[in-house]
Formats: sequence, structure tokens, C-alpha cells
Amino acid sequence: LGGMTTIDMSTGNAVVIANNTEVSGFTITNAGGDFDAGIFGNAVTGFDINHNVLNGATFGLRLDGTNSGMVSDNMASGNAVGFFIGNLSGGTVSGNTASGNGDGFFIGNLSGGTVSGNTASMNTSHGFLINTLSGGMVSDNMASGNAVGFFIGNLSGGTVSGNTASGNGDGFDFGTIFGGTVSGNTADGNDFNGFEIFNFTGGNTATFMSNEALNNTLKGYNVLSGTPGTGTGTNTGSGNDSDDTF
Repeated sequence: LGGMTTIDMSTGNAVVIANNTEVSGFTITNAGGDFDAGIFGNAVTGFDINHNVLNGATFGLRLDGTNSGMVSDNMASGNAVGFFIGNLSGGTVSGNTASGNGDGFFIGNLSGGTVSGNTASMNTSHGFLINTLSGGMVSDNMASGNAVGFFIGNLSGGTVSGNTASGNGDGFDFGTIFGGTVSGNTADGNDFNGFEIFNFTGGNTATFMSNEALNNTLKGYNVLSGTPGTGTGTNTGSGNDSDDTF
């Protein structure tokens, strides 16, 4: 499916995809209903969703179940959730922009694949929300002007690296960290904390190193419990109210 086509919906999902489907070049607005989406799929593989504009729905993009494919160079604004993926097990989410939504990017479980080079700005809740990160990579993304730049509820594997959170409420929030790697990220000029970690579990295998916290209004690193398996003392910063290093 493709072409410079505008779809203005009042109810239902606008485009429903199957395996090995390409959706490109659409402008989709006002997909109606509490759970409807501009583009919808359920447990699909081999898809290529690119260069679409998704506005004014509950979900700009909604992929339920376990999915593997490509989501690239799309724009979502004015939705409750810009991009929703239940479980990403492979493929790439790259070069997308989410602005002015509730949540920009919402991934239930990232177990494989790459989320890279995306931008989330001025979303009223989270720029990037990942409930569980057990594999794959989150890299080189930018979050600015959101209530929370990056939120990861449970981190047990995979890598979070090279991301930047600037001008949000909190920059990076982590719930419980069991494992995985968090390295080379920058939190700059956020209204509250640069990095907030609720709990490094006892006996965790996590690497948390070489991150930087700059000019955040409260703490550079607000670590409520525990320490990482590797990386304590390598995280730097300046210009925060307190806790410039960790």
C-alpha cells in the first residue's frame, strides 16, 4: 500500500496490515474509537511501515502481540500514543518523530531488534516508555520537552546507549534493573533529575557506566537503592543541584 493518500476516519482502524506488508506515504487522521489506530497489526512479521503521517487517533500506530519488522521515518502527533508496539522481537524502529501526543513511543516488551534515531518531543507523558527491556538495543534517540524523557520499567538485558534527554521533567527513569547495559547516555537541562533509578537488585549483572548528567535542576543521579554490577564511579556530570557523579 502506498502513495500520497489522505485517509480521514471517524471510526475503526484506518489500515490493517498482515505479514510482509508495506505501508508508505499515507496521511491518516482521526481514526475513531477508544482503541483504534491509524495503522493496526497483530503479531505480524516482515512489515515495512515508512513515511506516513499519523494524527488525531488513540494510537497512531498500534502493533499488538509479538512483532518483527521495520517502522521508519513516520510522524505521529496529536494521538494518545504515537507509536505502540506490544512486543518487538526483531527489526528496526528508526527515524520516527512523535510530538504532541500523550506517550510518544510505548513498547510493552523489547526482546530484540533496534530502536534508534527516533525523536520524541513535547509529549505530555513519556517520550519513550518501555515496560520491559530484555534484549535488543535502544540507541541514539532524542527526547525533549516531555514529562519524562525515557522510562524503562524493568531492565534485564539489552543495551541503552547514546541517547539524549534534554528539557524534560526527568531525563531517564528506571524501575528495577536486573541486568543489561546503560552507557554513554546524556541527561541535560531536565527540570527534575537527570537519571533516576529506583532499584538495582541484589546480585544484578547490570553495567551502568560512562553516562553524563548536566545542568539538571535536582540530582544528576538519583539512585534510590543498590549499585550496578559494573560501572560505579564512571558516571559523570556537572551543574546539577547535587549528585553530579555516580
